[in-house]
Amino acid sequence: MKNAYKNIGLVVLLLVIGALISGCVEPTPQPSPPPEGNLVSVTALANAISADVGKVSTSESGVSEKKVIVFEENHASRAGQIEIAIMLNRLHKNGSKVIALEGLEARKKLDTSWFHRLPDENVKEEVAVQLLKKGEINSAEFLALVYPDVEVWGTEKKGEYGVRLSDDASLSLVFYLMAIAEQLMSQDQISEANHLFEEEKYEEFIDFVINSTQWTKEKYEQWSTVVSIEEQLLILDEIERKADNVDAEIDRETRDDFRDLKTFYKTASKRSETITANTLDLCKKYLDAPMSLITGAGHTSKVSELLKESQAPHAVITPNSYSTLNDTSKLIFSAYDRKLNQSSVDEEGMLGSLLDNRGAYRKPASVVDKVWFKSQSELYYATAIIAHAVPLPPPEKKTLPLPPEIENELSSLQHVKVDMDSIKGEEDDEITFKTTTLDENLKEVTIYVRVHPEKVVEKTLEELLFEAREDVKDKEKQKEM
Repeated sequence: MKNAYKNIGLVVLLLVIGALISGCVEPTPQPSPPPEGNLVSVTALANAISADVGKVSTSESGVSEKKVIVFEENHASRAGQIEIAIMLNRLHKNGSKVIALEGLEARKKLDTSWFHRLPDENVKEEVAVQLLKKGEINSAEFLALVYPDVEVWGTEKKGEYGVRLSDDASLSLVFYLMAIAEQLMSQDQISEANHLFEEEKYEEFIDFVINSTQWTKEKYEQWSTVVSIEEQLLILDEIERKADNVDAEIDRETRDDFRDLKTFYKTASKRSETITANTLDLCKKYLDAPMSLITGAGHTSKVSELLKESQAPHAVITPNSYSTLNDTSKLIFSAYDRKLNQSSVDEEGMLGSLLDNRGAYRKPASVVDKVWFKSQSELYYATAIIAHAVPLPPPEKKTLPLPPEIENELSSLQHVKVDMDSIKGEEDDEITFKTTTLDENLKEVTIYVRVHPEKVVEKTLEELLFEAREDVKDKEKQKEM
């Protein structure tokens, strides 16, 4: 059956990636949101800011002046990102304005000054929430867009973060389990497996083979549920030993791929040490308030252990959304894969894909310095400004002149040009207008926009974020994004 395995790579890869970016915890009742002010105790602050959106899973008083609040992140969960953003926003009100971020190189700071030059504060908040809701940005990038005084610093070593997990390496884990199972299966089970494969029922074939023996079934279930990178490394070692013990038929290519898989996770474990060390270095410069550290669930237990060893007061918070086994807010695999490549999560033909000029288990790098992202942000901003400026209902089939101050504001955009003469009212109470927008290669792209005018309804940032969280959990609302 070994030759057959290579023909079902995509099916296996989807199963493996689904396991890699998942995780779950049980939520517990939380206290009320914190008042604005400077709470001294890390434990008290963590308990307060996590009200209704997260759970404090670890808390250490420590003795050093370096205080850290760690946010456990599932990179693909939009609801989780929104919940972390709510907590970061509450932290900001308590004087914490520095965020250490996985996925960004150490000693580099996100530059969002271009966004802060846009004048309308309320519209900027709406745009930032929309980008967060779509999954284009993470919670730290969101805070940096919303608040000019927030600093987001990297924690990574380039050589470690740059280690990538190939598709073949991802597949090797399942191939090992299937090869082990083949040695333990009965002849009747092998016949049934071959029958499923011949009928091209590949997903059923994979499930049948892996679940045909208790050992392979348990190992795959463990792999799919454990979060810690260190635990995953132990499972890989067990699988490798079992394959040797049962004389599983594994070719050299798959053995090499499996070795690459282990190397990737060993490097990921080293990254936990690097992330912690760089965060503690940052703490030396910012002792007046706790440092926020956002890192993936796989790193969290190791990071917490290292912080405890350094005697740093810290708490670990897990967003409540991760307790949901079927998190409908997660980016689908293809969107997450685009995000890993610093492209828009949008599918072909949608706005992000037109602008990014597009041709695993790792946090996607930041996109706030990308031209396509700046263009998309400014286009959302221009659309909101026009939607708020036009009266309800707009006149039909008529060019709609905007107030001079609005025209001046739109003319100041760096990556989007709005054709003022193209702004017209339509029969269905919509507004249409034409824009010229820059893509990632600085080429001009013509984009026509259609939008309903709307009255300005003032809401707090937290209210906007809670609405966004409900939207990403609602399958019908997701279709509108």
